[in-house]
Amino acid sequence: MIAFRYLAQFLKTKRLEEGLTQAEVADAIGGIHSQFVSNWERGVSSPPGYCIQKLIEVLHLNREELVRAMLQDSKAVIEAKVYPKKAKARQKTSKRG
Repeated sequence: MIAFRYLAQFLKTKRLEEGLTQAEVADAIGGIHSQFVSNWERGVSSPPGYCIQKLIEVLHLNREELVRAMLQDSKAVIEAKVYPKKAKARQKTSKRG
C-alpha cells in the first residue's frame, strides 16, 4: 500500500504545472536531495514539517488543497484498519489495473 497516494499525486501534478524538475524543487527548498522529492511523489514518504512551507511557496500550493490531500491519505490509512477486508480487495484491484 502506498501510504501517501493522494499527497504524492498532488505534489507531482503541482510540480509539473510549475515546470520544475525534482532537482529544482530540492534546490529551492534547500538542504535536501532530489531523491526526497522523488520519494514524496511516489508516496513512499511525506515531506517533513520544515519543508512544507517552502513547498507551498515553490509550487504555489493552495493550503486547503494540500490539507485535503493529506487528509485523504489519513482517511485511507484509518479505513484500512477499520475495514481490512475492503482494503485488501482494493489492493488486489489496484494491482490488476
